[in-house]
Amino acid sequence: MKRWYAYKDAFLDLIFPSDIYCICCNQPIYNQPYSICKDCMAKIKWVTLPTCIQCGKPLSLNYLTHKCHDCIDTKHSFKQGFSCMVYDDRAKEMIYGLKFNEKAHYAKFFAQLIFEKIKNENMVFDYIIPVPLHKKREKERGYNQAKLIAKHLSALTQVPALFNVLIRTRYTLPQNQLSLRERKNNLKNAFQVTRPSVLLDKQILLIDDVYTTGSTVDTCSKELLINKASEVYVATCAIGEDF
Repeated sequence: MKRWYAYKDAFLDLIFPSDIYCICCNQPIYNQPYSICKDCMAKIKWVTLPTCIQCGKPLSLNYLTHKCHDCIDTKHSFKQGFSCMVYDDRAKEMIYGLKFNEKAHYAKFFAQLIFEKIKNENMVFDYIIPVPLHKKREKERGYNQAKLIAKHLSALTQVPALFNVLIRTRYTLPQNQLSLRERKNNLKNAFQVTRPSVLLDKQILLIDDVYTTGSTVDTCSKELLINKASEVYVATCAIGEDF
């Protein structure tokens, strides 16, 4: 029954439009963007300049380089990353709701935020691809949150979203329970491209909910590039800060 939640949510949105009530506090809203009230909007910590030119993490104003500590130490496969919110308690609560509390309608909100972000960056790409879940985990959760975001983003950008071109081939442990080294080992050989010809010389926008160490999007990007994608950009809802 749970696997139909995303479809039921879309149907109910036609009857009870989600832009009438704030998705965070459920209070009535009037002429507010993103289906969120002014009070809740003010509580969100937005990603603002300066940011890391590689992954998009916010940097302190007195930071002396254009890359965060992680990107200085790690060579990433993706060309550039963008994110909307700092991954603090407020963002965690919202993303947790999307992933585990059956709040599929949050995906539309996150897609709108990413749309504004990439529009401001004048990004050009050929396809949108979500980070895939393993079939077992997607069945347990009822949907893949990155896939829902990608669907909404595709509608906003008019850029096709590709599903089942990048797949997860084995069940992996949740990344947030692992160290950096364990995260990389956990994802080894975990992704596969099923139709390489589709990717030939294409620019890809890879979608995920959160960027922390970048291990997941890095592994996905590498697989896409091995299969002849020309460049991979990454867009996420929230991102950790540089310390």
